[in-house]
Amino acid sequence: MTIEEFRKNIEVALKDYKQKHAIYFSWICGVRVLPFLGIGKNFNYWRKKSINDKNEQEKQKQKHLESIFTALDIAYVASAVYYVENYNHCIPVNIRNDVFSAINDVTNSDEYKAVKCAIATIIKITNVLHAEGYEYDYINFHTTFGQGPYLLVISNAIEVAVAAAKTFYLHGLLDDFYKIIVNDIEVIKNNKLTFFNKDINIYGNLWDKFINGLNNNNCEYWAKMFSNLFSKYFIYNEEDLQKRINLFEARYEGAAGIGKFMQNRTTLLQMSMHEKTKVFLSYCSKESDLADKIDDLFSGISYISISRDTRDVGYRDSFKKYMKKVNVHNFIIMLISDNFLKSQSCMFEVSELFKDSNFEKKLLFIIVSDDDCKYLKKSQSLYIGAKLYSSVESNEYIIYWEKQYKILKESLSKIDSEEAKIESSKKLREIKRIIDHDLSPFIEYLRDSRGKSFSELYETKFNDFISIIDSFRKKNYPKLKKMYETEIDKD
Repeated sequence: MTIEEFRKNIEVALKDYKQKHAIYFSWICGVRVLPFLGIGKNFNYWRKKSINDKNEQEKQKQKHLESIFTALDIAYVASAVYYVENYNHCIPVNIRNDVFSAINDVTNSDEYKAVKCAIATIIKITNVLHAEGYEYDYINFHTTFGQGPYLLVISNAIEVAVAAAKTFYLHGLLDDFYKIIVNDIEVIKNNKLTFFNKDINIYGNLWDKFINGLNNNNCEYWAKMFSNLFSKYFIYNEEDLQKRINLFEARYEGAAGIGKFMQNRTTLLQMSMHEKTKVFLSYCSKESDLADKIDDLFSGISYISISRDTRDVGYRDSFKKYMKKVNVHNFIIMLISDNFLKSQSCMFEVSELFKDSNFEKKLLFIIVSDDDCKYLKKSQSLYIGAKLYSSVESNEYIIYWEKQYKILKESLSKIDSEEAKIESSKKLREIKRIIDHDLSPFIEYLRDSRGKSFSELYETKFNDFISIIDSFRKKNYPKLKKMYETEIDKD
């Protein structure tokens, strides 16, 4: 396939594409070319001969990485107007000149042609944003977004895809990229985001070079973030994004400065400065007898504070506000049962958990088995175990939620009250998020991780969990105390 053939095919594929899809598609193209920045060692193609000071060269490199990552953040926020609620902050959109500097400072060499093509893809993305109505100043996109000419947005999205195609073409990967990008177009169009191709093998050793380059340049935060992005079907951590997009002062220190700020600030906010480690207990009420046993055991440990709805949600208090606090805890114990995976409240807690970039370190999960029903005082069913390890059985959960979505949607059409419709529509969106964003990645994570049943853990008095918590305390509390005192001094 030639680049011209690729262009013609993409023009056909994007015909009648919606503007919101075009921006999301442009962002995906930008993310897919990022590993090509790994060409060369540690991004050293940004070493300008005119700069003698090594520190200045490093600052320049950090600034270029920051401009590329920020451009992608802005593009995601622009597309997220359609996918994510409550983005009300202003964002800087004068990023195009910074990205131009990044491409102009790349060493002129055939070896780095693909690097220039990759950065050119990011520049094309800023063109999409400009066509969509952004100005080079601070704007609130709730008032200006969506005013751009349709054809201009689509044509710029095509140019983004072509620029990305040229990047892959230089490495003999155009046919592979075309297959991936055609799938991306359909996935976005049908809003089936968990069907993105997340295979990194196409990049060969470039992927490791990219991630290692970030780690070697004090960008561990970004290395982890992009690794998670590819492994989790290109779903950004929205909570991190909201914080990151507003770090104007930290941008002067480049990508490493933003990463350091995000890591330190997140840790400080999530840690209690008291001696107790905070644990959130997540479970379905039908397995409350199992939760009682966990609660009793951990409540007896002096340095652990365990949060539970039956104790911490008072009369007239909001359950949803309580569930939103899941990420301010140091650990989350989840009782994963068949009922849990069919509970909208439980899956809402999973959704909140996914917003935390450190959720894998925080999550202490229990895979409830049918045998665990012996611990229930009044067993409603002998089959309470989570059906995770058979694709046929786990697919039943997707079928279950699709059915719930259909039932609620049909009932919504019969409601006359506008206020009732608003509340039902919210629930409908939550179920849609479960289907499209949360359920499949969550099940896949549980499958891939070594889990234990309630019986196995209870027989050892949850020694595995306590060992993890103890290790965490030894590692983090002395460091956090020092960090906290530094923050207080700054304030």
